[in-house]
Amino acid sequence: MSYTISQVAQMMGVAPSTLRYYDKEGLLPNVKRVNGIRVFEDADFPWLRILNCLKGTGMPIRKIKEYVDLCADGDATLEQRYSIIKDQRQHVLDQIEQLNFYLKELDYKDWYYRTAIAAGTEKAVYHPDPVSGLALDEIPGMGLHHQLMNRRRKMSILNEDYVLNNGVKIPKLALGTWLIEGQAATEAVKEAIKLGYRHIDTAQAYGNETEVGLGLRESGKDRQAIFVTTKLAAELKDYDSAAKAIDESLTKLGLDYIDLMIIHSPQPWKVVNQSDNRYEKGNLEAYRALEDAYKAGKLRAIGVSNFNQHDLQNILDHADVKPAVDQILAHVANTPFDLIDFCQRNDILVEAYSPVAHGAVLKNSVLVAMAQKYGVSVAQLCIRYDLQLGMLPLPKTANPEHMAQNAAVDFEIDAADMDTLKQVEHIKDYGNDRFFPVFGGKL
Repeated sequence: MSYTISQVAQMMGVAPSTLRYYDKEGLLPNVKRVNGIRVFEDADFPWLRILNCLKGTGMPIRKIKEYVDLCADGDATLEQRYSIIKDQRQHVLDQIEQLNFYLKELDYKDWYYRTAIAAGTEKAVYHPDPVSGLALDEIPGMGLHHQLMNRRRKMSILNEDYVLNNGVKIPKLALGTWLIEGQAATEAVKEAIKLGYRHIDTAQAYGNETEVGLGLRESGKDRQAIFVTTKLAAELKDYDSAAKAIDESLTKLGLDYIDLMIIHSPQPWKVVNQSDNRYEKGNLEAYRALEDAYKAGKLRAIGVSNFNQHDLQNILDHADVKPAVDQILAHVANTPFDLIDFCQRNDILVEAYSPVAHGAVLKNSVLVAMAQKYGVSVAQLCIRYDLQLGMLPLPKTANPEHMAQNAAVDFEIDAADMDTLKQVEHIKDYGNDRFFPVFGGKL
């Protein structure tokens, strides 16, 4: 069956002038002419639909012409045509995200005016108050507003590395898995790797090495692409038990080697914050087991965690292999600057666990206000702070949305604001988590 331009325009919901424009620009090479007039057939409609799609989604005419010319060359240009369609598809997805962003802005203003009209005054409308620390999610549109802003940020930090003192590269951001157990740990690892994380942190004390190892294997990523850290139990202060535990971690993780293994604490957890005994001899024995495993190729790098300057000096004075890292509690409102400086002067990378203070700083008025200034969350601000101090943050979460937000830190805190963050009042209370030894509690 044949159709005129006017009939086709009506059927497709476009103006006849649009089809004439396509004809003028040479975009209808396969449509027949009868007595100099374009006559359309059923077989022409798929071609018209793709033209309308490309034009309607903002593709420049020159690019559409390029696509049309490539189509004329048949199978020889399949990959080039696919590239054009793929790029336009991504452009459309970006447009959708932008429109959703604007929609949520309009949701907020819709709510704002309805609330003000009902009250008879704009003064009655709730405004996000940086000092109050109240959640923006209470306002329609504002929770997703921040999520969309975060998604639009790049996660380039996931492609960046530090270089340890033995030459081994270590990704600058890691997924922490503390308190994530069972299948949740496996899924967290898989989701993180899917997002682009290349560094996973676990520990014998977490009780999830087996599940973390399963997540690594089920992720489908090559072993060499993922940096794995685990920790030697704090209670092991003799060579034999430490050496045995290293092999057990390899077995549980299902790995031939571990990228980084560190002593979890200089003191057994049951005496942390309760004893002055720093277990100097026991730490040297445990570290000697790490050294031997390192020399045997079981570990690519070794280090410590929660070690203060005295504990580190003990290792530096007696060990053959310098610790590559010291993983410590370090966040805004609790930053051990002297220890960080000591480590950096000795070419020891500082890893920062609980960079958001296990949530205890999320409502800090200074941080809330500054985060709004940069258009980021408090968590992102805290993670960026640690990075700008030259540390490696290890935010822990099983939530893929939070994983993505934690990695979207491609902004810079200016020098004045960094100074402000360094001076934030020292945290007094970690809330419900205050009982953990790392937060000053006692077991």
